[in-house]
Amino acid sequence: MKLIDKYLFAAIVLLGGLSACTKTEYEQLKRPYAEIERFTIGGYGDLDSIPGVIHGDSILIYWNAKNTPPATVKPSIILSGGATIAPASGAEVPFGEATTYTVTAEDGSVRKFILKPVFNGAVPTVITMTSVRTWSATTPIAITGEYFLTTGNAKDIKLYAQRVRDGFEFDIPFDTAAVTATRINAYLPQFTSELDTGAHRIYVKVGDFSSNVAPIWLSQPILSEIIKTVDISNRGSISLGDEVEFTFTPKPEWKLAFERYYRKENFGSLNIGLIKIVPGQVINGQNYAMPAGLVTQQEPGVIKAKIDPVFFDTHRNSILFGGVIRYNNVSSINGTGGFTNYQFTISEYTALYQPVIEEVKYANVSLQQEGQSITRGQLLSLNYAFTQSEYTAQNTTLVAVRLKFKNKTTDTYTDITVPATSVTDNGAQLQFAIPTTANVVGQSLVAIGMYLRSNVNLRINIEPRKIITAETIVTQ
Repeated sequence: MKLIDKYLFAAIVLLGGLSACTKTEYEQLKRPYAEIERFTIGGYGDLDSIPGVIHGDSILIYWNAKNTPPATVKPSIILSGGATIAPASGAEVPFGEATTYTVTAEDGSVRKFILKPVFNGAVPTVITMTSVRTWSATTPIAITGEYFLTTGNAKDIKLYAQRVRDGFEFDIPFDTAAVTATRINAYLPQFTSELDTGAHRIYVKVGDFSSNVAPIWLSQPILSEIIKTVDISNRGSISLGDEVEFTFTPKPEWKLAFERYYRKENFGSLNIGLIKIVPGQVINGQNYAMPAGLVTQQEPGVIKAKIDPVFFDTHRNSILFGGVIRYNNVSSINGTGGFTNYQFTISEYTALYQPVIEEVKYANVSLQQEGQSITRGQLLSLNYAFTQSEYTAQNTTLVAVRLKFKNKTTDTYTDITVPATSVTDNGAQLQFAIPTTANVVGQSLVAIGMYLRSNVNLRINIEPRKIITAETIVTQ
């Protein structure tokens, strides 16, 4: 309260006392002042005494940032008449906003004041920073410098990135708990349609003070960090003239970036991994670069490869187990080019389900009940017709009927084998039943095949297969 107000209050009390009050009544009047009249700290090294500035409910202490602030202080405090304060004048308190003073007036009214150091002249400075980062990277951007904690509170720090080509600015999140006076660990925000690759500048702002800018190049997300699943259209047999379709599905949060940076015009090449099957042995580790003229991409994530005669003759009787796709890096630093690779595998590569480049299809097979609900123990019919004279009913022996089921809830597969002893062969049709003990209720039949042994060459087994495309669910 101003000094004139206090004199006015005293005068009113005096006049009232002279006209109507007794001495006892006058003594019961309590002063309502809960002011801090003077607040000073001093005695720290060669620093002079520093006065505090009372601003609303704050006690501002302007401190030269070039001098190390003390952890605690012992302020000297003068109050308005009749008031008390806690902590008391001269008590040692933390030098920061954790310290709150409570001033109680003589009439019991209370005011609270927060101690707030203000560090003058301390402009945050960025000294070093990660200079190149992909959008999909999860490791922090390490920013080192000075005066990041001049207010003593990491919540006063703001971190911004500015795109160089158009000045678009956005917030950069960071770990407030890990901030020190000389280091900030920052992370790129979730990618959105407004964000892009290329040259950017990052700067730190503490209170009203902004740092110098530091350059950083943001590159397109890496395929290995954003792809969720890979699938192939030709599970089972791949024959001469087929067009094999590979589908790469990104994680939902990266769909926008995937469609922007991995368009058909940026597609580079496709290599496929093959396991060559030779009767009696297996040769691993073949890697084949598909000719550019046989590979196309019409939409993001869908790549088609044509099986031409040269490729077929060279790689027939091979299992396709994976590969590598390559895209040109459209956001390489300084436009120097480059590329990004993604190595993938085709899951569930059993003989029944894995894509196989076959010399012949041996036989065409079809399930009579495809597209229907089926049950365990139900008699099922598998029609077949041999397509090559060297493999017929006369020179092959049925070993088993093999089925593959998929649990769509858990995305897992179950293989069931029905031995030849439980199969009736009518010459063009096999009849069999799913064992009543098979744990496949609620699952979908996704593939079926005849497992045959050659009577001419006992080292050769064949397995004509059929991928089930119409929903065929085991209901009980």
